[in-house]
Amino acid sequence: MEFPRIAPKRGTSPARKTGPRKEWELSGPLREEVAACAREDAARGVYMGPAFLRLRQAEVETVAPDHAALERAIHIDNARAEKEAREADERWLRLLSGERYRVKRQSRGAGSAIHVLDESGDEIMTYTAGAGWQRKESKAENRVHSALKMAYLDAYRSARRELPTAQGGLETEA
Repeated sequence: MEFPRIAPKRGTSPARKTGPRKEWELSGPLREEVAACAREDAARGVYMGPAFLRLRQAEVETVAPDHAALERAIHIDNARAEKEAREADERWLRLLSGERYRVKRQSRGAGSAIHVLDESGDEIMTYTAGAGWQRKESKAENRVHSALKMAYLDAYRSARRELPTAQGGLETEA
């Protein structure tokens, strides 16, 4: 996996964030600046006053990673990877099914799900982490079931009518 490129933090030198890192050290002049802050704070009866806190924060920022830029870059990279995976899944499904089906993903709200739709846009399968795959009959399947059940019912009734009453007893229908 290639790492995303990160733009430097605002107000910083791009070379500092992208070039080789120099090890931070407490230099003599910086030590004197800290001591001056400490003397001023001691004279005022304050421990770690605002001048020292600003100095410390500025020094820490020279070595701190740009967390916000990392978060943005990772978010963008994840979104791109998810989109590529989704598109690849849909391409495979179209190749395997002859363009008959499409996938609709739901990733917001209470949970995530995958919905498989047939060529007429009717949902025929759903996948959720909690329940796994659930199959749903398509309208075409329902039409076949209905037609076959009606043909069977008509043939059954005709066959029952042709039976002698002595064999059949009472006429019952399922």
